[in-house]
Amino acid sequence: MAATPEVKPAPTSPRRGPESGRALGAGAVKLVRSFLTLREGSIVVVTLVTFAYFAISANNFVQGNTFKSLLPYFAPLAIIAAVVAWLIALAAAGRTDAPPQVPQDAPAAPGVPR
Repeated sequence: MAATPEVKPAPTSPRRGPESGRALGAGAVKLVRSFLTLREGSIVVVTLVTFAYFAISANNFVQGNTFKSLLPYFAPLAIIAAVVAWLIALAAAGRTDAPPQVPQDAPAAPGVPR
């Protein structure tokens, strides 16, 4: 019996022209819209706008010394934020030190006093 050779379709080149630009533009708009609807996305945008404002309005804002002088003010906030994030992660994993709450109307386990 003779084997028939496999026929592979010819590779197609990506579309070019206005259709590909529209698809790319629609994808970019969808990505930006989904980013801005996130709580974190809006915070990033506000931070960037604030940075741009001070960079334009103050002559010496974008310099290394400015950032070095701002770091001591933000260090305590960063430490607190790291601890809060750690506690939230522990709570989400179910690792809390609080004993489980048993409803008062639940029957007592045999041999366990109330």
